[in-house]
This record gives sequence, C-alpha cells and structure tokens, in this order.
Amino acid sequence: MSDNKIFVEANYKNKSIIYNIYDFEHALVVKKISRLTNKLNMIKRGIGYQKQKLARLNTSVVKSCFGTKKLFKAQHTLYNDHFAWKEDFYKARHKTIELQGLNTVTQGNACVKYNYETNLLKIQLPYENKIGAYHSSQWFEVENVDFPYHKDLLIEALNTKNS
Repeated sequence: MSDNKIFVEANYKNKSIIYNIYDFEHALVVKKISRLTNKLNMIKRGIGYQKQKLARLNTSVVKSCFGTKKLFKAQHTLYNDHFAWKEDFYKARHKTIELQGLNTVTQGNACVKYNYETNLLKIQLPYENKIGAYHSSQWFEVENVDFPYHKDLLIEALNTKNS
C-alpha cells in the first residue's frame, strides 16, 4: 500500500485477484521462494552426489561385466531352446578369470606372465588329482593376446614392482 491506496494484482495462474500486499506476499512470493530454495537444495545435493561418484571412479578399479542385458532379454525372443540360450549366456557371463596377485612380484602375479613384445600370455593353474588335493600346476599359453586400450600404462605397470 502506498498513499492509502490498495494495489490490485491479478494472478493469472490461479485466476484470482489479490487486493493487498500481505496476501500477495503470502500467496505468491513466499511459495515461489520456497520452491526455488527447494530446487536449489536439490541441485546442490545432486552436485554433491556427482562429486562423490567422480571421486569413487577416480579411486576404484574399473571392472568389466560380461553377459549383457540384451542377451538376457533375448532368451524370450531370439531363442527357441532355453538350454541353448543358457549356454550362450553362461559363456558370456563367465569368460573372465580373476587371479589374485602380490604387489611385491614383478607384473603383480607369479601365476600370470604376459610378454607384450610377443603377445604371449602364460597362466599357471593348479589341477586336482584323483584324491581331491591340489598337486602341481600346469602352464597354459595363450598366443596373440593384445590389450589395445591404455597399452602404455599396462607396459609401465608390468615393468615396475609394487604396481
């Protein structure tokens, strides 16, 4: 109000007329401020979450998962035989192997050796004898193994201890 006159504001969103400043403030301005502060807090929370996610990606080792969602969904559409699908899915899921190593050994593992010049991968796996105890082990050689992504980092890690 100014000079004892009443402001008349038309609110086109709610199709109502507000006759004084107090109603205008509490009907429109306070609600708008509340919505904007809520939106700002949600954006800040999202930024914090994305920063945590980035920090987690920078510190953790990236892992691969085989056996895709596309192959899983194909069991009902592309395959007539469920056992054939199950075999393909099992092969896709389990085509990796994890071998623990030591950081004091060159190349990080005494059971796996990779020669990047000849692209030869040697894996030492124990085998079970007839009694059920693990005896000696066999070396398997896999030829033409190439790691195309970040090859320079791989070579550097293979040549240093504690990596």
